[in-house]
Amino acid sequence: MALNFIKNIHSDLMSLGKEDRRHIFLVAFNLFAILFSYPFIRSTSEAMFIDYYGAKSTPVVWIFSVIVLSVTVFIFNLLQKRRNVFFLYASVCILTTVSFVSCNLLYMNGFKAIVFPYFIWKEVYIILLVHLSIGFLNSKVKKEVARLTYGPLGALGSLGGFLGGIGVAKLIPFINKGYSPGNGLVYAGLIGTLIIFSTVFLFHSEKTFLISDTEKESPLKSLQSKYDYVFLIGAIVLLSQFTINLANFKFNLGVEQYIQGAEEKGEFLASTYSKVNLLSFIFQIFLIPIILKLFHERKVHLSIPLIFGGAYLFTQLSSGFIPIAFLFIIYKGIDYSLFSTAKEMLYFPLDSIQRYGAKYVVDMIVYRFSKMLISVILIYYTSDKFIDISLSICLFVWVLLVIALQKYKFEKDRV
Repeated sequence: MALNFIKNIHSDLMSLGKEDRRHIFLVAFNLFAILFSYPFIRSTSEAMFIDYYGAKSTPVVWIFSVIVLSVTVFIFNLLQKRRNVFFLYASVCILTTVSFVSCNLLYMNGFKAIVFPYFIWKEVYIILLVHLSIGFLNSKVKKEVARLTYGPLGALGSLGGFLGGIGVAKLIPFINKGYSPGNGLVYAGLIGTLIIFSTVFLFHSEKTFLISDTEKESPLKSLQSKYDYVFLIGAIVLLSQFTINLANFKFNLGVEQYIQGAEEKGEFLASTYSKVNLLSFIFQIFLIPIILKLFHERKVHLSIPLIFGGAYLFTQLSSGFIPIAFLFIIYKGIDYSLFSTAKEMLYFPLDSIQRYGAKYVVDMIVYRFSKMLISVILIYYTSDKFIDISLSICLFVWVLLVIALQKYKFEKDRV
């Protein structure tokens, strides 16, 4: 079934016009490159941060990351109506290159506090580059064509992240042992930055192309008759982000406790993120097509918190750090793949304008609010007991919300 899925995708892509294929392959190559480079940046910056500031400081930097991201996205939403895609993309690449090179060199020379802004910008730049790439594709091809590519592009990005994670996990000890002892993280970060910079001219041929929203109606106004439905979607997303970030925080505490040394942390994080992306890739290419074909949408949505609950129960019945790392890999891998797909399915009952409004409210507002809220909570409550109780409550309420959502949809369909 998975092989037929791949063959169908290939057949559909080859049936497109030459210009559409060019735009798709351009975005595909770009996403693969920047997501291949992301483990270089993510594992090194997080290892430096946890080693210097400690895992309990991660909620603070998460809050700053959300604030900087919100401000940056607001600015870019204004600029993309006036500036071409090449200018915007190149600006982010150049700013990121200068920032990351400076941060790594300062860190290597003993100014380790620089990892705070390093961590913040690594949370921001990847969203901007992916947003610009997908926004370019959505604006250049028809919606039907764009939807055809979302699955393959997501899988390609996961493959890039998987290969990048393996590369970093091998590179850090290689540099430390045979080239520059103690500087494996810095050199890995610089190589990742170089890969980012290498994509700066990919959109050079689109110097006159503007990305701008074509929707005219207020996103909130379009949802007047669907507030209750969108509220339930938003509540599920909020609970999912609470769950993911609680598991992430639990994982960070484990990294700090069980993995000694910044270089060792970087190597371990890179290996872990490669496993996350591998799981996501397996779901996107092999499992999701089968799951969506064999199971009803309600069962798909219900299965996610139940799988999360089973993984969490496994950690409670086991001891040590390995079960916590397992929990993190399961949560992140499914969040990037199955939950992302299932969330998009929730928008299908809405018309095109309502779908735009719902995605705006949920993806732009609820997502960031939930991450900021759980980060604030984790600043004051950091005990293992609090995290475990909170995870249990979130998973239980998540199941109830899925049941409530499906009941709501059933009652509306009967009317």
